[in-house]
Amino acid sequence: MVQRFRVRRLGFAFAFVFSWFSFAQTREVKAPIEYLPLTFGNVGEYAIYADRDGESTRYIGLLCLGGNELAIRLYEPSTGNELIVSQTFFLAGEGFDPSVAVAPLGALEMGAVSLIVGAFDSSPAAGTLLSAVYDWIDAWIQSRDRFDADPTYDFGEEAAYRFSFWIPAIQLERAGEVRLVTAGVATSVTDPSFFGWVGESKDDRPSRSVRAGSPRAISLGGLRMQLDSNWVESYDGSWEIRSRPSGCPGWDARVQVVPIGGSAESGAGSVFGLIRRELIDRPRSLTLLPDDVEFFVTGERPTLFYRVYDGEARRAEARYRLYMADGPALYMVSLDVAGAFFDGNRAYFESILFSSPDR
Repeated sequence: MVQRFRVRRLGFAFAFVFSWFSFAQTREVKAPIEYLPLTFGNVGEYAIYADRDGESTRYIGLLCLGGNELAIRLYEPSTGNELIVSQTFFLAGEGFDPSVAVAPLGALEMGAVSLIVGAFDSSPAAGTLLSAVYDWIDAWIQSRDRFDADPTYDFGEEAAYRFSFWIPAIQLERAGEVRLVTAGVATSVTDPSFFGWVGESKDDRPSRSVRAGSPRAISLGGLRMQLDSNWVESYDGSWEIRSRPSGCPGWDARVQVVPIGGSAESGAGSVFGLIRRELIDRPRSLTLLPDDVEFFVTGERPTLFYRVYDGEARRAEARYRLYMADGPALYMVSLDVAGAFFDGNRAYFESILFSSPDR
């Protein structure tokens, strides 16, 4: 009896060890989840949004610090409250196994948060800042493969989100009541274009009309253009309409032709890169006004329209950029017009730009 009991105990122990060994082996062959850095863009690129859902406007900025790290800034003009944090972000990558992991493949994982300025309990908006940004990033990573087919697309219920290829950080243009108000490139960790943003500038100047003058054919950068007697040649080879006496700085409208880097043989990808660079890489005195950004094709020529606010001239400006090929070379026809002047005479300026440039 004793011997039989020992055999049974020995058999049970062997079965237990064998089962544990098999379980351990099974656990070992399951690869651990690898968390991959979620990269955002070039260092210094930023986007700033206005959240007007409520009684007062709040501004939220996203700045690329390099790799998978963002600086996130909240500014509330009504109180002067400011909150700035930095945070890293990851994606669940190789080795995902639903039986041992909670996060699905490609899911957003938040990294370390560093508080730089302010406090999370300083206002209701500060307390919900990060959760709102997390929702935006999550919508972006769920949908960004659509950029393979479309430079701009809507996503979510009732098209709650809109994304566009040229916008820095997470390419977000709209999220519910939140709207992009500017974008650019900061040149330092204290650049006021991002860290000193306190609100949008407005140009309330009245418009004035212009009448077409006597036709004048010119050669501009090797292109033939049809202008009229309203335009005068400037010292730098551009042509301008001026309301100030000759010799005084400033113009009301200016057209010029600029050779640009790249090759016409590079195709659409090259043009999209040029458009993106044009929109976000500007002198510090110019602030992008993104509401009217348009890109389209005119006679097989890619064309960009956008507006900026010139802090030195204290006025808005409307800008057209028309990209042309001459063999392998690329050129850009640029038309800049003071904002109010353009709005009152849009048909006049578009007739010059769209009907005249030719070799």
